[in-house]
Amino acid sequence: MALIQRMKNTYFYLLLFLISFIVLSYNAGGLMLYSLDEAKNAEAAREMLEQGDWVVPTFNYELRTDKPPAHYYFMMLSYSIFGVNEWAARFFSAIMGSLTILVTFWFGARYFSRQTGVWAAMALLASLHFNIQFHMAVPDPYLIFFFTASLFFFYAFWKEGENKFLWAFYLFMALGVMSKGPIAIALPGLSILLFLIFTKNLSLSKILSFKPFHGLLLILMICLPWYLAVHFQTDGQWTQEFFFKHNLNRYVSPMEGHDGIFLITPLIVLVGMLPGSAFFIQSFYMAWQKRKEPSILFVSIVTLTVVIFFSTSGTKLPNYTMPAYPFFAIIIGYYLSEAIRKNQLNKIAFIFLTVLGFALPIVGYFILESDKYLNHIPFVAAAFIPMAIGGLWSLYYLRNRQIQRSLIAITLSWIVTACLFFGWAYPLIDQENPVAKTLPALDLGKDFYHYKRVNAAYIFYLKKPVPQLSGTAEIQSLIDSGKDFYLISRKGYDEELEVIIGLEKILEAKDIFETPFTTIYQVKRN
Repeated sequence: MALIQRMKNTYFYLLLFLISFIVLSYNAGGLMLYSLDEAKNAEAAREMLEQGDWVVPTFNYELRTDKPPAHYYFMMLSYSIFGVNEWAARFFSAIMGSLTILVTFWFGARYFSRQTGVWAAMALLASLHFNIQFHMAVPDPYLIFFFTASLFFFYAFWKEGENKFLWAFYLFMALGVMSKGPIAIALPGLSILLFLIFTKNLSLSKILSFKPFHGLLLILMICLPWYLAVHFQTDGQWTQEFFFKHNLNRYVSPMEGHDGIFLITPLIVLVGMLPGSAFFIQSFYMAWQKRKEPSILFVSIVTLTVVIFFSTSGTKLPNYTMPAYPFFAIIIGYYLSEAIRKNQLNKIAFIFLTVLGFALPIVGYFILESDKYLNHIPFVAAAFIPMAIGGLWSLYYLRNRQIQRSLIAITLSWIVTACLFFGWAYPLIDQENPVAKTLPALDLGKDFYHYKRVNAAYIFYLKKPVPQLSGTAEIQSLIDSGKDFYLISRKGYDEELEVIIGLEKILEAKDIFETPFTTIYQVKRN
């Protein structure tokens, strides 16, 4: 019987992983690497593979200091298998998302109940924000999984005392450091410290039981060789810019216009975790009631630590708080499993989700219809209609006190919406981006340059250097030398460029949902 049960568990894990991967990778190869972060990260990995350099990241063949290399390595491996394309760049992001769902189910089932694990996993899979993040070729999917796994395994060691969990904790923490740097130590460390304080376990003997010196040694063995190598190969430039500009400065002051009030961070989490977060008041109230139970206290502390930490950060981005999502999902899953067991669930959340399901396609339609560059495809807002259908479906079941079916209806409708979004709606919008609209009209064999600013996606799709020309005199000199080339710029620089003799604007296209216009110039010969 034990063998049969283990086989059943194995099949369930495989099925959950497969379903998660299908949803999180759905049409991942059908969307351009257009966003700034995706294009830069995917191109950096491509350049490292092209140059055979496993140490120094570059973008447009110049040093890139934004992130450590873990996600570059995974992309390089994927490029080697699938070729350099959108699917390959995003392949391991979907793998990381699927593993995050898997480890969340494992933790929920092991320390709460199997039903808690299932609903926690479904809360993640139904989240449109979670789907978006794990469809992206960026380092966050890697950090989210490594952060989640490290803390879940820490708790497993704290609860059960098996060394395999302790070494897994340190291993995943080290991989987190290789993904996004010191935040992978700071956030878990702060969460654990608070957990030990609240459980009255903070003592020297308890800390020593975690073998911190052995753990630090393991982390250094994994991370230090690359950090030292990149430091010396860039004469300290990578180290200085990464730790001070991209870590310290981002925390103490806003960067790139990404600022906001304290409340914006918890609001991002609540919106991002819909539909599950519609039950956040009931979920946190139950967590407060059960706060003496170490497992619910642990996930609550981690959730709040991440949210509060980034609420105080000067730079605020939607992806920053996503490491809290799996822990928040456990809280939601615990509440839903208890509500199903007691056959008691408040209708207000279902009514809210139903109203939201009707509102989103209507609002989306009018937003697209009012944009003169997208008003020919407002019908893609229909991708959100399954949310409305799922809401009505859930209310029907709820009226008959079929709570579990009601939750299934909501969950499935949001998953279907995510698939429609990535498989139909967003690809149509994506084709309106300036890179998609201009590249087919250009001779890609020519040289390309850019003036002041350039959409990073051009560099990925051109797969060659696009040098920056810093002044109009430099451009004029290049033209006078007889060189034939394209110049990529933005509409805001038209007055500067139009005075250049022999330069002609041939294309212009607006960035999606943003104000800048990309402009393409070419040399005009008489």
